Amino acid sequence: MQTLQFSRVVAGVVPLVVMFVFVAACGATLQAADAAAVFKARCSGCHGPEGNANTPAAKNQGLKDLKSPDVQKKSDAELHQIIAKGSKKMPGFEKSLGADGVKDQVAYMRQLAKKK
Repeated sequence: MQTLQFSRVVAGVVPLVVMFVFVAACGATLQAADAAAVFKARCSGCHGPEGNANTPAAKNQGLKDLKSPDVQKKSDAELHQIIAKGSKKMPGFEKSLGADGVKDQVAYMRQLAKKK
């Protein structure tokens, strides 16, 4: 009798766990897609679609390739500060993206470096 009750509990819990894992994975995928869309809309005009600073604006302003060791060696906190507050001619994006949006852009920059 206890085995039957245990089986019913497991049968009810396992689908919930699987659904939770699936939703969490989809959320991470959507977050990455959102970060890519934000980068394309707000950053690629200067930094280039792949972040490699191959645009006229990047060359004119002396921007670094976001995949470069010089940029990638910066801590997440340093990159967060630059994106949030801006740097030289780059505006800050803290107000428009919020702290989580800025954090997502830092993560996206890390992913760009892996695409070399």
